[in-house]
Amino acid sequence: MSNTDHTNDYEGKFDGEWYLNTYYEPTLEILEEDVYLRFTLDSLHDAFRTVKLTGGRLLDVGTGPTLHSVISASQHVEEIFLSDYTDQNRIMLTDWWKSGARTQTGIMAYVLRKEQSIQTISTRLNDMRQKVQGILPVDVHLEQPLGTEYGSEYFDIVISSLCLEVASTSLDEYKKATGNVCSLIKPGGYFVLVGLCGQSFYKVGDSTFSSLPMELREVEDTLEILGNTLLSIRWIKTEYSELSDTKGAFVIVAQKSKS
Repeated sequence: MSNTDHTNDYEGKFDGEWYLNTYYEPTLEILEEDVYLRFTLDSLHDAFRTVKLTGGRLLDVGTGPTLHSVISASQHVEEIFLSDYTDQNRIMLTDWWKSGARTQTGIMAYVLRKEQSIQTISTRLNDMRQKVQGILPVDVHLEQPLGTEYGSEYFDIVISSLCLEVASTSLDEYKKATGNVCSLIKPGGYFVLVGLCGQSFYKVGDSTFSSLPMELREVEDTLEILGNTLLSIRWIKTEYSELSDTKGAFVIVAQKSKS
């Protein structure tokens, strides 16, 4: 597939409904066969239970229309802010926040079982919705990705999942975007980065979006150059899919320098 067939037009061509239905609304039975999604959910669970991340205020950068990245985190923080570049995804998140729509029950059931929690899905979802304090527009290419209201060193924990590599067209651009996101973390705070290796494209509906094919070492170097200590690194080889040419997936937990 030629790169000329790829797009970065998220406002005009990204179909949030298709993306959510296809990638993040499996039944529990189908999820059991999804190696990547289980790896991500397990790694996020372990980040907050094993590394023991805690904090008052959490930001998820590039949430998209899905909630999976903050389910485990929600039990360890007091406030949650979700964010996305596109109006459509922010509307979908707001619909969930205000009315409880699109609850992703398969993923919720999996995480609760992983936690050995006695909570029901509806109870956990209500807890999450009460902790959400805002659905924010974000642009990782800006020095202040959230604008001036939420400036530098505002959050105790930042999570970003499958965002930075699809928002970047070069390694330099990736490094700058990562630096902009890290600027939002308080000294001594934590960055949980979920990403893909070797991916040059992924499909959403009738559109094919471009992605920067990162190597894991490049991601590690970027985080360390920015002053982060890498606390945990997990990586898996991903299976062939017609939806993308991804070669592997990683979850890195890093701590920002206290100085």
